[in-house]
Amino acid sequence: MAKPRPGQALTIGWIVLLLLAPASAWLAGLRAQLVENRPLAPLPQPTSEALRKPAFYRQLSQALLEHNPLRSHSLLLKTRFEMKAFLSLATLEVVPGEQGWLALRASLERDCRDEAALAASVSAAMAWISGLRDSGKPVFLTVAPDKESIYPDYVPRLHSPEAECVRRSNALVRAGLRQGGAAYIDLFEILQQGRRQARPLYSAGDTHWTGYGSTLAARAMIERISPGLLDGARPAKFDESQVHPDLFRMGGLADHETRERWAWTLGSGRQPDRRRLLVIHDSFFNITRDQFESPYPAVQYLHWNDLNPERLQQEVAAAEVVLIETVERSLPSRFMEYFPASP
Repeated sequence: MAKPRPGQALTIGWIVLLLLAPASAWLAGLRAQLVENRPLAPLPQPTSEALRKPAFYRQLSQALLEHNPLRSHSLLLKTRFEMKAFLSLATLEVVPGEQGWLALRASLERDCRDEAALAASVSAAMAWISGLRDSGKPVFLTVAPDKESIYPDYVPRLHSPEAECVRRSNALVRAGLRQGGAAYIDLFEILQQGRRQARPLYSAGDTHWTGYGSTLAARAMIERISPGLLDGARPAKFDESQVHPDLFRMGGLADHETRERWAWTLGSGRQPDRRRLLVIHDSFFNITRDQFESPYPAVQYLHWNDLNPERLQQEVAAAEVVLIETVERSLPSRFMEYFPASP
């Protein structure tokens, strides 16, 4: 039997190391840490039907990556090495901006998508929502803007083909959403007006809005779902803590920020809306949940990571009121998965 050549032996050894290192770390008690302020991707169910779909293997790969107990340590080492080698964050997952702000590169640059298919998916989503509303079920859709959409002057304008694709697809999506009428809650306009205030609406070292920024977004959502419910109400800060924001972690930086938590309290004599509100959401609702507890005691939250197209239909059918939220950068992929264009 021929001996493996040095190159082959090195490749085999590297593969074995990649498999054994995470397993050894897990057995030693290390567990995966949150890197992007959202739940870890769940392992997909290996049904006979799912195993025939490419999406199953993409979800499996993502789940295995995120559950790797060494992932956060590897990102930190990788970032520090590249900072020493290139003296810049420009090659990394984060992009430096003005006044110490960082942006997520995936928000600024993504692979180009079929614009006709994307437009058709947005139309299909709005038609689905319109059909539900016509049948008597209140369904609302909102999009959490990426922070560079609200603070473009704090983030560098990239000029790569991928960045141009992002700008075109974002404009296309916004135009399609604004055709949704009462179903669409436009946070872009609300937050662009709100940034004139002294308080920042987004975190410098995080992809998400601040606690105060979440009060403006929550008010727009609540007032559309339950008109008049917040009449006489005021938002109040009830907690603050030091956190290590996601972009600082991803950029290998040790900086911390103060994170405030705010909530709306109903005005005197106002009764909460006791309908079963289903909120389909992503990580932007981690800090926004506090805003919904007093107005909606029966609220139920369901993260996109726990959904598939079939379950989306089932959960929406069972709810009395539905709010669907997604961050701007994830909308194209989510809509094209959940509302594919008809062939």
